[in-house]
Amino acid sequence: MSVLSAAVSATQALVAQHAALGLPSHTDADAQPADASAYAIAYAAARRLGFIAADAACVARAWQAQTDRTGHFDLQHWPDRAEDFGLPPPTPATPAFPAAPHALGVY
Repeated sequence: MSVLSAAVSATQALVAQHAALGLPSHTDADAQPADASAYAIAYAAARRLGFIAADAACVARAWQAQTDRTGHFDLQHWPDRAEDFGLPPPTPATPAFPAAPHALGVY
């Protein structure tokens, strides 16, 4: 299997794992990774999942940062650390993210 073929398979696997969310979307069903980077795979998967381009790029940058930080791309682990999103690490006095409301309503 070629590297790009494996990247396409990884994109499809990521979409399959999260497609069950059933969110209303701006899906680009034809999105393909341009290369085998975590960024390209995550961007294509996010577009297939219905993220708008700007949000897909944000998620893809975070996934690439997480991959760079951990040394491997993990389809099971969405980025969740502040530094993956370009934010300073949290301290006990200043958490990275405020608590999210129960009815978030983003999408």
